[in-house]
Amino acid sequence: MKQHVYGLCCLLAWLLTACHQPPRQLTVEVLNGYTPVKERAEGEHDCIYAMLATIETEHIGRGDSVNLSARYVEAMYKKSSIIHSPSSIINSPLSIVLLHMQQYGVVPYDAMPPGYDPPRYAFFLGCEYTPQEFARSVCAPGEYRLMTAEDYSAETLLATAEQAVRQHHGVCWAGKERCLSIVGIAHDEQAQKYFIMKDSQGESHGDHGLVYITFDTFLEETITIALPH
Repeated sequence: MKQHVYGLCCLLAWLLTACHQPPRQLTVEVLNGYTPVKERAEGEHDCIYAMLATIETEHIGRGDSVNLSARYVEAMYKKSSIIHSPSSIINSPLSIVLLHMQQYGVVPYDAMPPGYDPPRYAFFLGCEYTPQEFARSVCAPGEYRLMTAEDYSAETLLATAEQAVRQHHGVCWAGKERCLSIVGIAHDEQAQKYFIMKDSQGESHGDHGLVYITFDTFLEETITIALPH
């Protein structure tokens, strides 16, 4: 983690094209805990990885630890009986992920290696769960609220997300073309603020898998945020 903080301070990072030109140095104000950066396969949904990463960060903030399998949720999405159009995971990505977790559950990260079928049971800390039972233990129905740009101003969404991150909660962000998990806040030498976000393109992407979104970009691109009640 110290290496990540050093990398953030030095800002040897690749910024998303929507961000401003990177400053020479960032000062990290908040950096919440997060699990190892995942690398999603081609065709997998970043909203699944982002929502699960958010749940993981929330648990770390509570003094707990859980690492979840996006691969399992992807497999369940493909077999889903939940009615949705091909574009629904784009139109309402985070709600779709939470609905699938409620219906089909989730399993620990190591429970479904690449090439394996979805397991019928999840084993965690010596206990056996069905995937649905395990999902309820890490994310109870209704635990997360979704706030959309249709119902709230961009300024309200920004203020809500910033407050939650500063209180060490997990926050999931769905922008116009991407979904990421917010894990921290930083500012540059001109006092411009950034959200530090965990991506799902592997540790070789960005700053060890972290990218930076200016608050101005957040205001322009936000569609939905998800955070615990």
